[in-house]
Amino acid sequence: MSVIPGAHNVVINVGQIIAQSKYYNQSGTTGMDILYEASTPEASIDAEEQDYTPSCYEGTHEQYIKNITTWATASNEDDSIPLLYWMKGPAAVGKSAIAQTCAKHLKESGHLATAFFFSIRGQCKDHTCFFPTLTYQLSTTLPDYCDILNHKVSVDRTIIKKMMLSQFIYLITELLWEFREQGKDIQRRTIFLDGLEKCHSTSIQMEIIKIITLLI
Repeated sequence: MSVIPGAHNVVINVGQIIAQSKYYNQSGTTGMDILYEASTPEASIDAEEQDYTPSCYEGTHEQYIKNITTWATASNEDDSIPLLYWMKGPAAVGKSAIAQTCAKHLKESGHLATAFFFSIRGQCKDHTCFFPTLTYQLSTTLPDYCDILNHKVSVDRTIIKKMMLSQFIYLITELLWEFREQGKDIQRRTIFLDGLEKCHSTSIQMEIIKIITLLI
């Protein structure tokens, strides 16, 4: 077993050890460790906290669920499918239940990229955790993206403290572009965002919406 986790091509010269590794640094903390600490696991679809968020009862909201899952599983080549699906309505009509149900279905079928369920509880209303959470979850479904992301955050730990637009660019758009430049295909997957009105302030909510529109 290597005495330096993740190291390879180790050179020992007069008591000096040089380890070439994209995961290891002097503190032993990886980029993914840093990203995880900045994220909110409680906001994910399968977090324990989500057990208290109702899903749809069997036989209810079936048409809404069908519409959303059909949209989410459409082919990459179908240019007629919009990139954004916006569900709106009065409070307490079941929007979160529909989102929970659809996200669970898509996770089971492998079509879910990531999800963030805002809540008034804990850090689930903290916008500073939003993009670190999305990218950490995304890395668990795309191993190659995880490698690139890990290196990026290891090199520049300040990314997790940058403004949201910068995080979006550095953690998502630039890395996915690099992912494609390497010839790796990215299948259509869905990102769920629910309960945005529970985020800290209206100005932050508007900023998140503006950033999301950069994708479409």
